[in-house]
Amino acid sequence: MESIKQRKVAELVQMSISDYFLMHSAIDYMGAFINVSEVKVTADLSIAKIYVSILPSEKYDRKVIFQLIEENNKKIRKYVGDKLAKKVRKIPELRFYFDDSLDVVERIEQLLKKK
Repeated sequence: MESIKQRKVAELVQMSISDYFLMHSAIDYMGAFINVSEVKVTADLSIAKIYVSILPSEKYDRKVIFQLIEENNKKIRKYVGDKLAKKVRKIPELRFYFDDSLDVVERIEQLLKKK
């Protein structure tokens, strides 16, 4: 079960990373819309698992953009650290995961429209 502190840190990390992608997506990520769908923080607050989805799926090569995200991990963590400096003692290590749940929803909607 997630503690209150874990949830608060996860929310802060999610807001910071969302801001980062909003400001940098046009230049660093070929203009793709990167959505931070969920953030989970470990009990010791040392690791943040960040689930991202990349939209629109037809226009961008998601693997390339996801690779760019992973390459910029240190830069993103520094941005998060600057934002959270006064709020948390230690900035968690960021681990990014691709979230394809929006693709599943889209496929289900397409199948339902065919019937």
